[in-house]
Amino acid sequence: MKIKIAMRLSAFLLLPLAVSLELVPLSGTLGRSIASANNSSSVVFQPNGSPRTTTGGASRGICSIPSAETSENQKPAIALIPHTDTELTTQAHPTIFLYIPDATILSAELSLWDESQKGLYQTTVSLSGKSGIVGIQLPDAAPSLEVGKRYKWSLALICDRAQRSRDVVFEGWIKRTQLSSTLEEQIGSLEPLQRARLYAQNRIWYETLATLAELRRERPDDSIIATEWQSLLLSVGLQDVAEATAIDCCQSATLGQP
Repeated sequence: MKIKIAMRLSAFLLLPLAVSLELVPLSGTLGRSIASANNSSSVVFQPNGSPRTTTGGASRGICSIPSAETSENQKPAIALIPHTDTELTTQAHPTIFLYIPDATILSAELSLWDESQKGLYQTTVSLSGKSGIVGIQLPDAAPSLEVGKRYKWSLALICDRAQRSRDVVFEGWIKRTQLSSTLEEQIGSLEPLQRARLYAQNRIWYETLATLAELRRERPDDSIIATEWQSLLLSVGLQDVAEATAIDCCQSATLGQP
């Protein structure tokens, strides 16, 4: 059974995720982390999970291959995640970012599974018909991610509704974790750029990316923000899309259980 729901999506969206207690420093170390977050060092990220062999989210499908109408130098579609099997979020409904190079791709399908790969949620969203970086947030109507649990997500770019085998599909694993009350309070007191640095130091990928993405959306001409954004993506091997622009996206979606 399917129902209709409005899905909150945006170009450079907001927030994902958090840190488990074992990742949270003790108060003295945390103080040093905050001091470091306040300095002028670039935002870099050290991934949590085991390395994977592909760049960004693993993908399959063929519509990202340049055609006669596209440039041979066109970058392939890519999910903005490190080369690892699992990264962290603090959010119950995180945002997944990806780069879409082909303006002819007009819709995508977002799916969510639990760790046993039982289907939990699925929704289709209409894209803007522009190339660039978009953020797709798991809507409030979807099951909330539980702290300490891993989930698998997939995003399928629908190239041809009549031939779904041509979809370009990205997959990744995400784990929700919880900030300590001390770290949560400190993060809340920082300016956004300092907050992104502290998220990165505590190895919380989704919040790091979302915080910088929002800054870049709000301040597109700020060279400091642009440099920090590029530094973050370079640190996880996403240099090919470090200069891509954000695009406004998306429209309502239809969702149901897979």
